[in-house]
Amino acid sequence: MSLYPLFSIYLTIVYRISMAKKEPLFELIKSLSQNEKRYFKQFSKLQKDSEQNGYVKLFNAIEHQEVYSEEKLQQITSPKYFAQQKLHLYKKLMECLRLFHSLKTVDSEITSYLSDFNILMNKSLIQQASKVLYKAKNLAIANERYTDTIKINKLESQLYWTENNIPALSNHITSYKRETKKLVQIIENQISFEKEYLNIINWNKKIEFIRNEQELQELQTILNQKIFKNENTALSLSAKINFHYIKGLYYFFIGDFQLSENHFSKQLNLLNKNDGFRKDEMFQYVKCLSNFTLLNLKLNNCDKIKLGIETLKQIKKQNEQVQNYVAYTIYLFELMEFNAQSKYQNATQYISKNSEWITTIEKWFFEQNIMDNERSYVIFQSISSFMYAGEYKKALTLMNSYLNKDKAPFKEDLYTIAIILNLFIHFELDNKDLIEYQLTSVERYLKSKKRMYDFEKTILNFIQKALKSNSKQELQKEFSQLSNQLNKIKNTKFGKNVFEYFDFLVWVDEKCI
Repeated sequence: MSLYPLFSIYLTIVYRISMAKKEPLFELIKSLSQNEKRYFKQFSKLQKDSEQNGYVKLFNAIEHQEVYSEEKLQQITSPKYFAQQKLHLYKKLMECLRLFHSLKTVDSEITSYLSDFNILMNKSLIQQASKVLYKAKNLAIANERYTDTIKINKLESQLYWTENNIPALSNHITSYKRETKKLVQIIENQISFEKEYLNIINWNKKIEFIRNEQELQELQTILNQKIFKNENTALSLSAKINFHYIKGLYYFFIGDFQLSENHFSKQLNLLNKNDGFRKDEMFQYVKCLSNFTLLNLKLNNCDKIKLGIETLKQIKKQNEQVQNYVAYTIYLFELMEFNAQSKYQNATQYISKNSEWITTIEKWFFEQNIMDNERSYVIFQSISSFMYAGEYKKALTLMNSYLNKDKAPFKEDLYTIAIILNLFIHFELDNKDLIEYQLTSVERYLKSKKRMYDFEKTILNFIQKALKSNSKQELQKEFSQLSNQLNKIKNTKFGKNVFEYFDFLVWVDEKCI
């Protein structure tokens, strides 16, 4: 079954589901991995709880629901106590998940140590408590858990007070004060980078690639700050990772892919050298790895492309978000490779072969409201494959599903590319009446958004002339002129960025032959 004819139906269904009231218990159960579900069922068998059968029965019923229905669930359990049963199940699930994930992350291990410390202190087992606190502090310092370190320092004071060790307490207070001042400085530094990360992400919600001086200046206000002078301005591993991520994004948005790749490579090296941090921040790691691979695809660095894709394929046993992200980006990169090698028939076959699971995974992305950027790349790569392969009807179906999606507003530059590419698809299908109608709409939109640049003017002017062409020779002449104009635009400071989602020159040059 093909993905594309069904896509608009899925969009409508997903939109309606997303507008419905969220049910926390249902969402929690649907987020569980198979191992987590298995552990919960084993966990529930060990509980001496008179309500056990009720909450396990409720769990099984919700697990089998595709769409949450409280009415159907109340037929299984007692309607009178349904709210209490839901709350009881939620608490049991969270208790079980805390046990399942205990000691799997640095944060949970520190929490466990601190819990042990409190227990041992209450039992007046001071020496044992001291050893546990020492382990917690070393773990917190090694993994840059600075707020935990401050908290542990406070607990150390409590320990010395309990021991009535006045000399040790005096020395500790002196070092505690000095260390806290330093830690606060590091935390403030981290917050500064997190703030600028948020700023550049918010900017990226509106624009993908800069097209004018104003957009460039907006980006430069972020990068001109002192914290971006060099890597040494970042005082922690977390800050250094954000330093390279933000600079990598900046150079990507302005179209300097080599400098962007340099920063994502450095970010990747930092993550690879810190195993604990990488495991705790796995989603950040796979995003960095994906950015690294994407940049090398754009730079045609074959060895690094292969390294990136193979490393992504080796990532196993992660949560659903990471696994779906990895699978989807691998699909994108392999599709990009087909297009880069002009293997368009292979690309369209690849799309058809994977359409069923791509539909499923994109439906999940819609429900989670994530992966818009990655999906845009997949859409434009798929349309490119169909266009270059001459399958214009499939390209149109996919474009219609993209333009008619029930989602948040498009990025302005992406929408511009999409509506212009849509004109070309209709041009290939000889839908002249529709093109004439859409030309007016497109022109009105571009002027209202102040996005009528040289590229847009050139394309609209070409289409108007092409529609009036009376012969194949005359049309070919128009294409030749368009090719010359686009080549000039591609060599300009901002004009080159318009070709990043669809290489109009490749398509136009084929028409000149």
